[in-house]
Amino acid sequence: MGWLDILSLVLNVVFGGGLIFSLLTLKAQKNKANAEAKGAEANAESTEIDNVEKVAGLWRGIAESMEARYKQQEENSAQLLKNYNDVLTEVKSLRTEVRKQNTTISKILKILDSIDHENLEEKIQEAKQAAG
Repeated sequence: MGWLDILSLVLNVVFGGGLIFSLLTLKAQKNKANAEAKGAEANAESTEIDNVEKVAGLWRGIAESMEARYKQQEENSAQLLKNYNDVLTEVKSLRTEVRKQNTTISKILKILDSIDHENLEEKIQEAKQAAG
């Protein structure tokens, strides 16, 4: 073997070793890139889950707020209905009282219409009795 053969062998080993080294480096970089991609994907999924949980929390808060408002409105409606019924009862009572007063006034007016000089004292007593 000559020195050219030895030089050729050395160059083949150096360049061939560089190729192997390059291939190993590329494989390591590919593995690293795949790992980073998986990490980014896991992070994205985690972020998505966090976002879904936040949205669910917002909707839950809105639903609870609406439920509380609905219950308050139910209570207000019940109170308004009670007040309305109380007012109706009072109006009925007042109508009855007004009818009684109108009847009394009508009786007194009839008595006053029938007053003359001779029956004045009698009609005064009759009016007092009608007034109750």
